[in-house]
Amino acid sequence: MKQFIVNYLSGKFTLSKSFWFGCVIIPFVVALPFIPLYISSETDTITLTGFYKIYRILSYFFLILLFIGAFFSALKYIKNKKDNNQGYGLWGVAAIIYIVCYAIQITITTYGQLF
Repeated sequence: MKQFIVNYLSGKFTLSKSFWFGCVIIPFVVALPFIPLYISSETDTITLTGFYKIYRILSYFFLILLFIGAFFSALKYIKNKKDNNQGYGLWGVAAIIYIVCYAIQITITTYGQLF
């Protein structure tokens, strides 16, 4: 398991696996407990309980780690495409843009919900 995590964080997985699992599927599953917060109207006074605060903080750091692995996979994808003269690696660039925007979005959302 430790080797799996090290390999993921160093970007040794393919871009498709690290992106779809690390930036789409797993973040969706992690966000499921927060659906009631997103569905509630703005007039509801929902405060995050202790459990939700702890879960939110842990899920934030977990997602950032997933994004780091996918980011490095995207960088390796771009490098491999350039080294093999197969273009610039547009999917890698698109993945990096998505990852950075998503990381900014969850940082702002987490900060707003906690403070």
